[in-house]
Amino acid sequence: MNFQRGEVALVSAGPGDPELLTLKAVKALMMADVVLVDALVHPEILTHCRPGTRIVPVGKRGDGTHQTRQDQIHTIMVFEATQHKRVVRLKGGDVGVFARGGEEVLALHEADIPYHIIPGVSSALAAPVLHSAFPTFRKSARHFSVVTGASADDIHELKEQWAKLAQIGGTLIILMGRKNLKLIQSTLLDEHLAPQTPVLIVQHASMENERTLTTTLTSMFDDVVKYGFGAPMILIIGDVLEETKALRAESQNKGLRPRSASKPRITFH
Repeated sequence: MNFQRGEVALVSAGPGDPELLTLKAVKALMMADVVLVDALVHPEILTHCRPGTRIVPVGKRGDGTHQTRQDQIHTIMVFEATQHKRVVRLKGGDVGVFARGGEEVLALHEADIPYHIIPGVSSALAAPVLHSAFPTFRKSARHFSVVTGASADDIHELKEQWAKLAQIGGTLIILMGRKNLKLIQSTLLDEHLAPQTPVLIVQHASMENERTLTTTLTSMFDDVVKYGFGAPMILIIGDVLEETKALRAESQNKGLRPRSASKPRITFH
């Protein structure tokens, strides 16, 4: 990899499991002088960095903690590159899927900073596939939609979005859907998506503390509350789940605990 001083590499960290990191991502980390890292990146991934590499946490969480404004991230990237550093912007999942990778590339372009883009495994696909919940199936699901559940502040706009998705059909994969889950559920039901449509919910996909929940559209909100599911959480909704239901019989509802039970969280050390 031709990663020079004064350049920035936008690196995909994958869904969580350090073994799902790409070889090119590892090479970039081994060469980095500075790493700007998301909150949900597994700490083990940072062991690929050289001793003395500066690690800068710049993560965001949906609950408002550990917030770094996006314009601040742009400023740090540009500044470190102008100091002749090799800068890695390490982002959870894939840099192109709801990760603001496009905004960061534009900021680098405007500042005339050379950059590299290293794609990776998106949690949007890893979460279902790791549980044999294939988004497409030759006879029952010829397309799928990957959407964010937290993109619109206007409730009317958000309801219109989910109404259209219900009409499109296919498999629906929702990232960051916890905050607006009740609205998502009610809108899909209002648009005549069957109440018994199967739903698979995966929290901390591919991680040691992963939890899964098999439910239905009509029950998913109550079940999420009952078992204390929160971010990062991915929902897979669609009849395609019936195709491989038997393959998940032993692992379904993995890690379920009462809401009062403590849940491990990934932290930096």
